[in-house]
Amino acid sequence: MQELVLVSILFLFSEFPVSDAVCPDNWIQHSDSCYLFETRYSLDWIKALSYCHTLGSTLAEVGSSSENSFLKLEAKQLRGNFWLGGNDIVVEGEWVWASTHKPLTFTGWYQGQPNNHHGNEHCLVLELSINEAWDDVPCSSRISFICERPASVVLPVIG
Repeated sequence: MQELVLVSILFLFSEFPVSDAVCPDNWIQHSDSCYLFETRYSLDWIKALSYCHTLGSTLAEVGSSSENSFLKLEAKQLRGNFWLGGNDIVVEGEWVWASTHKPLTFTGWYQGQPNNHHGNEHCLVLELSINEAWDDVPCSSRISFICERPASVVLPVIG
């Protein structure tokens, strides 16, 4: 019986193409992710992370040059600085992503960054004043932020 159900599901997917992935209203799609550029609230990094979690997302975690270019372009158009999900809160100099605690494999640091100025810069921001490059700033700074979540796949309606 299970085999019959599996075969039926595979048949449906082959006969009825799945539509493109979609994002919620006010979110912007790039590749297989949706992004919310939150400019209504300026929050510290921890509160921004919490806010994103309430939306089923995390602070944006940049994994490629393409994704970074997309985020930079949007940030430039919105004329703002935006929190990203990177931090070195646990171990100074070991930058990790908030949702996975994995090291950053792609980076877009501005020249000379991160520098942990005054020993108090542990959170990652995409900063307009330095060509939308990455900078480390105090986590207590109140800044706009970018939430990221996977794009949803819409299944065809059958019936």
